[in-house]
Amino acid sequence: AGNSREASGTEPKNKTEPYRIVVLGSSIARYSVQTEVLEQLLRNRLNHPVQVELISHAAMMPEDAFHYTPRINAMKPDLVVYPMALVDLDLEHLTPPHIPGPAFDTDAHFEFLKRRVPAQRFYPASFAWEHLDRLSLTEISSGLMSGLLAGIRFSGQWWDALEFNRKSESGSPLKSYIYYQGKPLAGGLYREGKTSGCVAFPASYAGDELNFEIPPELFTPGFKITLEWFSADVQLSGLDSDMAAMWEPHWEKGYEYPAELLRNESMQRKLFFADPCNIDVKPVRSRDYRADGSGWKKIPLASEERQGWVRLKLSHVIVDNSLQPVSDANRRYGEGLRMPGQFGLEEAPVDQVQHRRWFLEDQRLMDLTDLEYLKDYMQRIQPDNWKHRPALIPYNNLRIVKTYLPVQDFVPVYQLKRLKDVRNRLDCPMLLILNPENPVESAVFEDSQYFADFKEYLHREHGAGYVSLHDELPMQYFADPHHFTYFGMLRMTPRYADLIVAALQSGH
Repeated sequence: AGNSREASGTEPKNKTEPYRIVVLGSSIARYSVQTEVLEQLLRNRLNHPVQVELISHAAMMPEDAFHYTPRINAMKPDLVVYPMALVDLDLEHLTPPHIPGPAFDTDAHFEFLKRRVPAQRFYPASFAWEHLDRLSLTEISSGLMSGLLAGIRFSGQWWDALEFNRKSESGSPLKSYIYYQGKPLAGGLYREGKTSGCVAFPASYAGDELNFEIPPELFTPGFKITLEWFSADVQLSGLDSDMAAMWEPHWEKGYEYPAELLRNESMQRKLFFADPCNIDVKPVRSRDYRADGSGWKKIPLASEERQGWVRLKLSHVIVDNSLQPVSDANRRYGEGLRMPGQFGLEEAPVDQVQHRRWFLEDQRLMDLTDLEYLKDYMQRIQPDNWKHRPALIPYNNLRIVKTYLPVQDFVPVYQLKRLKDVRNRLDCPMLLILNPENPVESAVFEDSQYFADFKEYLHREHGAGYVSLHDELPMQYFADPHHFTYFGMLRMTPRYADLIVAALQSGH
């Protein structure tokens, strides 16, 4: 990259090919960057074609990135951007201060690395070769053989842990899925496909029959759904039609989002799902549906019920894990029915990875005050019964570690050292970003000597190729300790673009 270009609007001299930016990292990277959004911004800033590619899978660690560097180098990027956070370093193997012994349990950490899916499936031969002195002969031979088989099975692709729907079938409702990927509904949905207390959509989305799930916690003997139909000229969506295009995957080929979207909160709020029950229009027909229990249901629709819009009004919703009758206070953000994962699509997507979309949880958090957010956060992150939320246990383990960082002496752990190995192995510059972390979490350690020494170590090892952004985002833009909401991603994109442009100019 040259070092004499202006920050924006100036096409680089002697650059004929598009800039290729590889964003590398765990779900931290995936939730921080939407390639289409960043690509458009960089293209406008640089006045030059830009390709942004995301190399990411859940729980990716610097060890993984190290073994992926040959494939990244083959892509010939101009810059690798690596957003990371404490969660990427396996600090859970730090020794608590009240227990004698080394500061970090290196042996337990290595055993953990050996058992992980990436070492077993993505790069077993490379891992075996790199760690010959720490593996048994059986482990080495197994790794080399697995590497041969993995090279055949997984050649030419990044096996993304968020990939889904490889076996989805057209014409049947998708009942088991990770994230909803169907059409947006007026009234909104949660990421897992649950509706609010009132939703509406074109009747054509349902086809001959309406499929949905009544979750067990939602059903009660008095549960009822009121179905109402409206003519096609009644607009129940409330969603800006131009900006709604951002919901669709691969829109970067022919869609330009408004430039002010990334900095203007009022513009971002145009993406919010409005409550279709606030629209006072008389339906052309209606009927009630009462189920005899929970589970997946289907309601056959007559020919006249497949026209115009249909609105579903629920009698009950789930709020704070409790069943409540619907009211004006809980209708917008209470959890209701669960829709098929591909609802409204004419064809079932196959081999589609997660496309970043905004959901009800994103806008709900944005509407909370600091005190409301703190209360809500503690209820979500610290459930009354951990058995009901096993996915939160790793978060809690790391939260415990963070509480004793202030009384720890900083010692570089293995994964921190591996970051420098990644940089040295790449054929292009790397921009290492200490990503923002939820202020609720970072408050317990951010003023500690440990964290000061931690940042100083990264600065010393990576120089101008490192920047800390850890305190640059308010709590309302975090879904959990370290993942951005959709609106957090929008808000941080200009910041990443500033750093990427500067890195391209300087060559760091």
